[in-house]
Amino acid sequence: MDPFIKGSIVSASIILSSHVFICVKNKSPINQNDITTLIFQAFQIVCGLFLIGGIFYKELWSYIQSLDLYLFIAGVTLVINATRSVFIIYSNNTNNLK
Repeated sequence: MDPFIKGSIVSASIILSSHVFICVKNKSPINQNDITTLIFQAFQIVCGLFLIGGIFYKELWSYIQSLDLYLFIAGVTLVINATRSVFIIYSNNTNNLK
């Protein structure tokens, strides 16, 4: 199995387990939107770690270069997150102008 998939499954399991534990402890509902977002973020964390590790370990970088799909998904995710952050900042600033 692909190390990205293994890492994403482990990362998502840890993050989701802690999220469910916190929700149960606080007696708050478990939101499906939050679960989906956390799964995508777990994948993004693993990809980011592999990309960072590829800078320091040439063997890892040669493996990453053959995975264009993961690089594309990571790039799209970064663009979406950055655009969302800019939109939130601008919308908060424009609300203060009123």
